[in-house]
Formats: sequence, C-alpha cells, structure tokens
Amino acid sequence: MPTRLIGELLVAAGACSAEDIDDAVAWQVDYGGRLGTNLLELGLVTEEALARALGKQYGCEFTHGEIEVNPELCTLVPSSFADRRELVPWKVERNRLKVLCISPNDVGGIDEVSRRLGKPASIVIAPEFRIRKLLREQFGATRAMRALDFGIKPERPKRRKGDDREPDAAPELVDEAAFEDLYNGLIAAKPAPKPAPRNDHAGPMRIQPVGAKLHGEDAKSDSLKLDKRKAFTGPTDIDLGMDLGLGGAPAAPEPLMKITDDMIVGPTADLAPEDDVPGGGEVPHSLNTSWDAASADEVVDTSPLTFGQATALLEGVTNREHIARIVLRFALSQNKRAILLAHQAGVLMGQDAMGDGLDQRLAQRIAVPLVGDSAFRLAVKTRSHFLGPLQKTKGNIRFLGLSGKKIPKTALIVPLLHGQRVSHVLYCDNGHQQQASTDIGELLILAQKLNAAVEQLTEKRKKRAAPSWTP
Repeated sequence: MPTRLIGELLVAAGACSAEDIDDAVAWQVDYGGRLGTNLLELGLVTEEALARALGKQYGCEFTHGEIEVNPELCTLVPSSFADRRELVPWKVERNRLKVLCISPNDVGGIDEVSRRLGKPASIVIAPEFRIRKLLREQFGATRAMRALDFGIKPERPKRRKGDDREPDAAPELVDEAAFEDLYNGLIAAKPAPKPAPRNDHAGPMRIQPVGAKLHGEDAKSDSLKLDKRKAFTGPTDIDLGMDLGLGGAPAAPEPLMKITDDMIVGPTADLAPEDDVPGGGEVPHSLNTSWDAASADEVVDTSPLTFGQATALLEGVTNREHIARIVLRFALSQNKRAILLAHQAGVLMGQDAMGDGLDQRLAQRIAVPLVGDSAFRLAVKTRSHFLGPLQKTKGNIRFLGLSGKKIPKTALIVPLLHGQRVSHVLYCDNGHQQQASTDIGELLILAQKLNAAVEQLTEKRKKRAAPSWTP
C-alpha cells in the first residue's frame, strides 16, 4: 500500500484543496469508483495532475489523455483475464512490454502477462476511467457509465453550512442527439478478442509496434468537454411508433430497440474498489488465478428483505454496494423487478438490478437523458415518487427497451436523495402487462433512512482521512 494517499499528494502539489477532496469523497460514496475519477468528474483536478500524482504515489511511469493501444497485443490476452485484473497491454518498447493498469498492486496479474507473452513487463499507471474505456473498447468489458464518460460536468455537491462561496452553475443537459452518439460509442465495443493458443514453450513474441503517438509525462491533458461533432455507430435504434399496449389484451409488442445479446451479456461487472478512500484499503485480487481460468461470477443474494431486515442492515452498512443491494432486495419484497439508477447531470445511468430477467450487467447498459417528457424526469424534478402507467414518450421507451422490453401496466419510480440532491432513482415493476405494487409506504420510509445511512458513511470516510490531507 502506498505510504501517501492520492488525496494527500494532490493537496500537497496544489492541484486541489482539502475541501475538494471532501466533496469528491461524498461523490464517491454515492457513485463509487476511485477518488481520482470523482475529482475528475467534478472538475476539481486536471487529468494531467491526477496522472502525475498517481505516478508519484506508486513510483511508476504514468500516462493520460487518449491512449491508443496495439490491438494485436490485446488479442493475445483473454478478455476474462483483462477484465478481471483491469490490465491492458499497451505497447512493446525496447523489447519490454508496457502494461496499463489502475494500480500496480496486482503483481500476479502483471507477472502472468509477462510470462505468457514471453517478454519482461513494466507497469504504466493511468486514470481509472481511461483504463475502463480501453477495457470496453478492446475486451467488450461491462462497466457502469458515468457523467465523465459523456463529457458532462455534474453540479458540485451542496456546500456545507457557513460556506459563503457561490455554488456552481447548474449543468447543461447534454444534447439528445450527441448523447445518443456517445452512448452508442460506449456500448458498441469491439467483440472480446480470442486469446492466442496456449503454448508454454513458445519463444518471445514478435509484435509490430503501434504507429500511434505515445503518451507519457509530456503528453498534454485532453479536454473532457462534450464534442457534439464526434460520431459513433452502434446498434441502438429507437422505434417511437411502437404501441406500448397499456390496455386491453396484451399483443406481441414490436421491439423497442434493436438490442443484441452482446449488449446485455458481458463479463462480470466490477465492484468499484475503495483503496483511494483514506483508510479504505486495497481490494486484492487472487494471485493464483490461472490465465485460462474462467472468471467466477460473484454470488449475489437476491432474496427479498422485509422492512425490519432492511432497516437493521442499513444501520451497520460500510459499503455503497451494500446499500444498493439492500434497497433492491427490499424492493423485491413488493415487486418482481427493481433497477437502481444513478443520477448525474441530468442523466440516469444504471447501477444495479435484481428480479425477473435483470442483473447488474444489464443495468449497466442503461443510460437515459432527462430531456423531453418522461416519468423519470417528473420524479427527479419534483423529488417525489411516481406510480402509474408509463406514457409513450421517447425517454420512457428508451428505458423500457434497454431494461428488457417488458412493458408494465404501471410502474413505480422513487427518487433517492443525498442531502437535497437526487443522487439515485429506484424503478420497480411487476413485469409485462402487470400492475406495480401500490403498497409503497415502507419503501418511502426506507428511502429517507437511506439518506441518513449515506451521510453517515460519508462522514466516516472524511473523518478517517482528514488529518493527512493538509501538507
């Protein structure tokens, strides 16, 4: 474990303030990811400053900005291995293989890549969101989307009492057409590459060097602003003329979207490590995992919880993923399907799901901008629950298409608050052509308790680290 935490290094370098770290920790409790990812997302540090601090933290070479990898190298590494270890082979330089990673603590993974590919390997640190972008593009990995992926800056968390600074301006909603292009680019990843045939006695590999511009300490930080001119191609095709069939005998519905199997089935979804949260500790990977071993899916308890059980579990919660699963499991006590969506800068992005036909990997393919009319926009705007039929609007149809094309007669949407901000939205239904449960009293009470649980978790994280932030 590095002797100095990333927050401490950034403050010491003047890249941000201790108060900025506080705000990023609060954001991290809500949305997960590394501390640096949350600092970048809120616009509190530059990517270059973060990359330099990471290099200093781990004593490694670092890079930042758009990274072009050698695709031939990626085909030599099984997708399940790269996904599980969060490692991306980058390039061969002076007969040495350079491997991109989020942290160098997974020594076993680096050594395995070096041994299998027959070259000495060196570690290059890059910001988490850059590595995850490459994992999507090169290995078809599934990762939860964030505002950072869409190039939009969320509003900074509300200032504490007594803070006389002006609040940030409300973020502009992303243009719908530009959002669709960016979404397609995120989910239309390349097919997972097939690994080369195993041969433990093969000699050193021969790889043609990639002709891309190299990125290192001298690379300039790329702007994270949304470029509406950038175009992608993808499988999404929204059919707004589809009949939602909210009354009468259920007819066979037309497809809401052209969703292929590879869009909703992918490698095991990541649970964001919390090693950059002071005192959070590193989440180690097994060092004896075989190159060829299949990635074992995490066994998730999806059994419904009573209100009393959910309340008791919230009192001792220490992890944001635990909070999400408590909410979903309680929702399943009243409905057959439940989806938890994160709300950032006017965009809802799937975080986790449970129930009939749902899982976390499917949830993480969902992204819906809150533009135009939709039940979701109404719930977020009014900060009150919605219970009723979903009208045939573009936002509602997009959500239904991405969440499995099941069209309920009624659905329940509950905004979840952190402070006065809607941080998440819980969606529940009972499946195709079914009514959602109207017994929502306990769920609304639990939503209030969630706010307190998240706030307590945030304060614990801040207090644990506060003494070391100021140089």
